[in-house]
Amino acid sequence: MTRTTVAFQHTGNFWNDLGVIGLWRWLYENAPDIRETSAGYPVAVFGDVECLLSSPQLQVSGSESDVYGILHQAVDALRTQVWQPTASGKEWWAGPSSFLYAGQNKPDFLLSYEQLPDKAQWRSRGRCDVCGNTNQSVRTTGTGYNPLLVSVDKMSGFYSELRGGYQICQSCAFAAPFALTQAWYSWGNQFLSLTLLWPVATDLLTVDRFLRQTSELRTGNNVGRNYKQAFSYADGPTACFLDLICSLWNVSRKTTSADVLEMALAGVQFHAMQLSKPTRTSNVISVDRYEIIPDPTGVLRLVQGSDQSSKGGKVWNTFISVLGDMPVRQRGVDGRTEADTHLLNQIADAIVSKAPIEGILAERVYRALDQLQASPESLKDFNSLAFRLFVPIYFKEVKDMTADLLPALQSVGETLGELIKLTDDRSILYNLRNARNTDDLLEVLSRVVVRHADAFIEGEPELWRSHLRTLAESLDSGNWRRVRSLLGLYAGLKFIELSQEGSSARST
Repeated sequence: MTRTTVAFQHTGNFWNDLGVIGLWRWLYENAPDIRETSAGYPVAVFGDVECLLSSPQLQVSGSESDVYGILHQAVDALRTQVWQPTASGKEWWAGPSSFLYAGQNKPDFLLSYEQLPDKAQWRSRGRCDVCGNTNQSVRTTGTGYNPLLVSVDKMSGFYSELRGGYQICQSCAFAAPFALTQAWYSWGNQFLSLTLLWPVATDLLTVDRFLRQTSELRTGNNVGRNYKQAFSYADGPTACFLDLICSLWNVSRKTTSADVLEMALAGVQFHAMQLSKPTRTSNVISVDRYEIIPDPTGVLRLVQGSDQSSKGGKVWNTFISVLGDMPVRQRGVDGRTEADTHLLNQIADAIVSKAPIEGILAERVYRALDQLQASPESLKDFNSLAFRLFVPIYFKEVKDMTADLLPALQSVGETLGELIKLTDDRSILYNLRNARNTDDLLEVLSRVVVRHADAFIEGEPELWRSHLRTLAESLDSGNWRRVRSLLGLYAGLKFIELSQEGSSARST
């Protein structure tokens, strides 16, 4: 009996590769039998049909009618997942499909494999711009097969130099719509923005290994996201990525060994994309940001290293606590709590790129001090301990040489915080913040010593003077900004803690 083989290639095109893996995941999860080849490649078996996943491709082989029958079942399952009844009884797109496919009135492009070339848009032969195949039917791609591509033909009326179109073949067009089944997503801005996150690797097996080992960590097609939230108000691509990794760690820490998630991430990059539209029913989609996270394993190690145990044995995570405190929450005019996520997105970008974070943390502390002055109750849940604990953990992870100065910076900074609380001289903090060079910073510290010498003598003068001397001797044009930020950070945290203690004492 003649066997038919349909192949779906790993192409390097993020949407199609994720679609191939999405198709494979359905085959793997629904096959009556799973086997392995002698080379260790997984095979999903449906009677006579064998579905083999290797590094460069997914092959579905068997009699023609059986192969087409299995692929027909797969696309029917996809259609059921993305096209569902609404509360009014009308069928419409569900989940992130409602964002990406709002311009499609029906799921007409979700056809069985053999039916695709029967449509009028298809030509019998041509070169696929996705996989390079020249032996299959092709058509100019539509938003159904890649919602982020624009047909060049449609733009030629505005830009006469544009001619031709981005062509897609029968196999790539069939696999691409499965992409959304394997992406993590998070809605934002009252469903006017959508952040998508997905794993990428140089081969299909690596991506499949990660998705297989994390498939049980998904929460399903819920309203806000399809993973458990680790901290609030994540809306940017890198912040949503950190939210996802923290969520995966929170869940896997309780259900698997610590090494499983790290092994799953080996060889995987993450891509994160934020999209927006002017109205929920609009066909116009804007790509606001597209981020590539090259080292998700390094981020995971940072999350793992941030775990702490309380005296009662409860595990909490300084990294998650810091990220949860980065949004600046305030009451809106309608009484609802609003959040400024600018600093959260800034620190997420810095963490992903392993850049210095102390300036962003210090700015958050200064914002907290402003809140404390306006409304002491607004900071009752602000976790200053997490900020202090997280700094050396982060410096160690990114191998930051400034870590050598942390003991002196913390000692001087916390002494400043105690001094500010004792004297109620908040100008010290703001003079630190406004220092514009090395000499400015040294002058601020010198004025503090002269003005408040008695307070230093009553404390621990030798400890103070020794560490102050260390900082003065270490300051130069290359590090003074970081020293300024860390001094402000530690001083502000100490002042907040003392203020919180005082508030608690008064309330009791």
